[in-house]
Formats: sequence, structure tokens, C-alpha cells
Amino acid sequence: MSLRITAALAAAVALIFGSASAATAVPQLTGDLPAATAENQSVPLAFDLSGVDWTAVLVTIEVVEGSVTVDAAGVVSAAPGYDLQDATATRQSFNGPLADVQDTLANGITWITPAAAGSYTIDFSMTVQEYVPGLSFNPDNGHYYLVPVDEFGDPLTLSAEDAFAAADNGDFTYAGLTGYIAEINDDAENDFVANYSGGENIWIGASSEYTILNSFAGTSYADNTASNSKWHWVNSTVLFADGLSGDIVAVNGAYSSWADGEPNGGGGQEGCVVTNWEGAPALWNDLACDDTWTNSFIVEFDSADAGAAILELTDEDLQAAENSVNELAETGVNATLAMGLAGTALIAAAAVVVARRRARV
Repeated sequence: MSLRITAALAAAVALIFGSASAATAVPQLTGDLPAATAENQSVPLAFDLSGVDWTAVLVTIEVVEGSVTVDAAGVVSAAPGYDLQDATATRQSFNGPLADVQDTLANGITWITPAAAGSYTIDFSMTVQEYVPGLSFNPDNGHYYLVPVDEFGDPLTLSAEDAFAAADNGDFTYAGLTGYIAEINDDAENDFVANYSGGENIWIGASSEYTILNSFAGTSYADNTASNSKWHWVNSTVLFADGLSGDIVAVNGAYSSWADGEPNGGGGQEGCVVTNWEGAPALWNDLACDDTWTNSFIVEFDSADAGAAILELTDEDLQAAENSVNELAETGVNATLAMGLAGTALIAAAAVVVARRRARV
């Protein structure tokens, strides 16, 4: 059974039970659940986004088996690091104006079933959220990353000192979250920042500069001689590395990804860190914290307190709604009302943002 929970039907059921008014626009992300499909098939997927007034939208969809493509038709843009026509990709992400994204969700996404003989049902997750220029979403940890841009769409250039100060002042916000200069804790996150954030020579949230550490990480180093080679993540204050190139050691097994010969300290003058150094993905280098020639900096947002600006939908949501329709229909409930009741459950699940993801962040 192919199931589509419509906004109009859900609103009608809400009126019956007094849970909403017809004038209330509820953010909704719904879709069709395709039937089991044989191998090597291209299966169109159809989703509906309504009840939002966002100017632009970011969509990320991932499938467990097979691959997924997006027919952009020139109206939506691939997020950095993605090729929307890559027929081997298990994950795609794109952004664009609201109306164009709605059309792409309805008509432009295709699931390609695996090549091995068999019968396949789709296992997917989708996140849809308000888009601001420079924003990307990492499904692996549920975090959002932003390379801020100016009014012309160019990366915003600040010294590391100014970027840390702006973050400490709460200047970077998204969907009810307050961001910090990004902290990279494993290979997967480093790979995402390197390849999917769109940044090169960008500041990340590490420093050994005593004025920055004392001001924003709560340390009490007497001077730069005392803090030199003590590499902390400023947001969490964690000391993750000690030393300079040749004798640097990880602290408590913490992660780092220094370029060859780095960090060299620059004679005690280089106490902040960039990634994607000179175009080398995922490699870090230390630079003077007041440098402004770097391309930008990257801000990270944890998802734990995200608000209703982000919607999530999975195959489990669609299957649960379909099961509800079938169970209610078996009891003799009018089919239209049964679908409406299932729709309210699906809408509630979709509008509660990243609830499942919180448990694994």
C-alpha cells in the first residue's frame, strides 16, 4: 500500500479532535512508502514539505541499501562534496529556494535498488531544515556546520582571535542553537569537515595561545611560554595534544590530524589551527592567531537542543503510519478518518526534531 498523509487531511482530523485550528500552519514532512522492489530498479520517491515559510531549504537523504540520486534540473544546488547524479552515492544533500526544493522532493529523488538479486524495501533517513548560506549537515553525528559568508556570498574572513570572541559572545546561532568554533574528535568528523563543509584554510577551534585559552577556555597560563605547545579545544577546554612537530603526543589518546612537520609553533608565534591547509583535505597547520589571510572559519552546532526549524523523516515513520491505517481499518473505522489519525501521528513524529538522533550524539 502506498501511503500519502496530506496536510489538508491531517488538518481536518486535528479540527475534529480540537488539537489545532485550520489557520495553524504545522511544519510537515510526509511521503510515499514504495512497495518492495527487485534488484537494479530505479524507484521514484515522493515527499511533501508544507507548513514552513523558509526562504531556502537544505535536504539530506541517506539510504542503507542501494543508492540515491537527485534530478536537480538546475533549480537546486548540491551541497559541497556531493554529486547529485552519482548513481553509487548512498547519501545526497542539496539546497535551494523553498518552492524548488518542494518540487524536487516531490519529483526529483530516485532510489536505485542494489545489484544483488533479491526483493528490497527502502531503509532511509531524511533531514529537512531551513538553509542559510554556508550551512551543512553531518548525519553521522547529527551536528550542523557553518562556514559564515558575507553579504556577497564570500567566506567571512576573521582572525582566530576575533572568531573565538564572536563565538564566546553568542554571535553564531541557528535553529535555537548557539555555535562554537568547530572541535574535531575523530576521522569521520575530520573527513566531513574536510570534504563536505566547503572550506579551505579555515580556522578550527584549537589553540595554544595563552590569551585565547585564558579568556575563552578558563585556563590560567602565566604567559605564552607556559602555554606554547599545549593544544586545547577552546569550547570543551580539553587538552588534546602536547608538544610540537617531532615530539608532539596525543593526550589520553585524543584525535588530531596534523600536516607533515606541523605544528611547528612558528617560533612561539603560531598558536591557532587551520584545517584543509593549502588545499590538502583534512590536514591541520598552526598559524598566528591574528592572521586574517585564511579563507574563513567553521562553526559547529550540536543538535541536542534543536528546535522546530529541522524536520526528520524515516521509513519507520511511514511504515508506522501505514500500520496505523491498516489496524484502524480492521476495526471498522472509516478509512479516511483512519488515514487522518495516522497522519497526525506521522506529523508529530516528523515535527519533533532529531529526537532519535539526540540519543547517539
